[in-house]
Amino acid sequence: MDTTPALEAAWAKVEQSWDDPTAHDKLVGLCASLGRLEFAGRRYREVRERDPERAARAQQSIDRIVALAMQTLELHRDPAPPNPKRILFPIALLLVTALVGTAIWVWLDAAR
Repeated sequence: MDTTPALEAAWAKVEQSWDDPTAHDKLVGLCASLGRLEFAGRRYREVRERDPERAARAQQSIDRIVALAMQTLELHRDPAPPNPKRILFPIALLLVTALVGTAIWVWLDAAR
């Protein structure tokens, strides 16, 4: 996906202020609001792989991004389809009741 000037500016701020948690929070918040968590994830992964001194902080941010992505998926998940057994049982019970009722009616009618 293409990047935007706002994302690039936020990442530049993170790079300049690596030890400032607010810069990281703003970047992740911006990415979440734009639906672009992969941008932050990719950038943090690059830092984790190339800079051992900043790898721990990058991993913390990656963990946070993964958690946000999972929450987003959970919010947009389709509800489970109805269980067919919940529908089938009442129908079967109604059918059996009707058959038994009809059999009793025929038996009583024949007994007259």
